[in-house]
Parts: sequence; structure tokens; C-alpha cells
Amino acid sequence: MLNQATNWAAVAALAAQNPTADTSGDVSLPNGDGQWTNPTDAVSQPINVGTPTNTPVLAANLNRNMLLIQNNSSASVAGDTPPTLYVEFGRAAVPPYSLALSPGEGILFDVICPRSQIYVAYGPFVNTGGSVIIAGTIVQGSHSPNQALPAGLGAASFAQLPGGVIPFPQGIGNAGSAGF
Repeated sequence: MLNQATNWAAVAALAAQNPTADTSGDVSLPNGDGQWTNPTDAVSQPINVGTPTNTPVLAANLNRNMLLIQNNSSASVAGDTPPTLYVEFGRAAVPPYSLALSPGEGILFDVICPRSQIYVAYGPFVNTGGSVIIAGTIVQGSHSPNQALPAGLGAASFAQLPGGVIPFPQGIGNAGSAGF
């Protein structure tokens, strides 16, 4: 199957060759013949050293259709070693048995996407030179066609809780528990 960018290029090439050709097939606009709008709302949050390991960073979400997790940890002094980020679905992460993301690595789920709770834990690190930065991010996309956030619920209005957990209002993307 062609990716979306290739599909649009193929449609444009076909239309240029035969202006009366039916190009609707699998490359048509999802919302009909009008202007396409993205039916996914995405929200990101940090994963830091204070992120709890026994509480999910994301609640289960049956509308989740995209998940990006990155380990942005780094070290700049010889001998310092940043931690690996461990990720688990539906239960607490257990280093070294969970999905491991080395510093600088990330993973994207955008075709088949886990919808269960997401847990994370950092592995051991060496910081004798004081240069280790422990950082990561998690981005969730939720399917919400033709639905806008209610007035006053922009990203800036969410208060961040200790450990980098951001509450998401009930009815928008999850069941209203910790996470988003």
C-alpha cells in the first residue's frame, strides 16, 4: 500500500493525464469532497525522573489512534551514561523485560496502536560527571471527528501534576482518570 504522500502524488499525476478519471478510490478525502480536516487530537506530556512507575502515564483509551514515545535522555561528559526508558502496556514496566528505548530512540504506533494503559520506568544511569539529563515525551492521538475542544480547554489550561501526569477531562479522549 502506498503512503499518504505517495497517494496524493499519484492522484495529481492521474488527474493531469486524464481530467475525467475517477480518483476517489482509497485516496479520497475522508470527509467527502470538501476540505479534509484531521479527525485526531494530539496531546503530549513529558516523561521525567519523577514520573511514577506504578501509575500509568496514559489511561486506557479506545479512541487512541497514534502513540509516540521518545527517550530524549542524554549525557555530555565522558563516563556519564543516560538511562534506558522502559515501556509496558497494561501493567507496570519492569526493566529489563519491558520494551526498551535507548537514549535518543523513539517508537511510533500509528497503524496498529495499543489502547491499554501505558506505564514507563527509567533504568539505571551513571551521573558522576553531572551531565545526565533524564527526559522523554509521550504523545497520544485520539480520534475525535468533527469535535473541537470545549471553550477554555486549550493545552495551557491543564494543570500539570507531580511526575508529569496531566489530567484530561472526562469525555475527551479517555475515561477521565490520570493521564490524558
